[in-house]
Amino acid sequence: MAKPSSLPRCFECGAPTCWRVRGRDGQGFVSCTRYPKCRATLSIEQLGKMIEKLARAKRLAADRAANARTRLESPATSVKLR
Repeated sequence: MAKPSSLPRCFECGAPTCWRVRGRDGQGFVSCTRYPKCRATLSIEQLGKMIEKLARAKRLAADRAANARTRLESPATSVKLR
């Protein structure tokens, strides 16, 4: 079982999630640690898509922050004040 902190939190209740293996076919998936109260699960494919989406959003936010810093640090030569 993977450490709960290395996996995303449950998308339904916010609790930690854990790595589990389905007994009948050995397929791995991520599920909420609050099972059976919360029955949220993610397949390997869904988890991969979620991680890609989060990584893309993180890169976009970092790029925006870098662009904002660059704009603040560079002199505003094209702006004319009246």
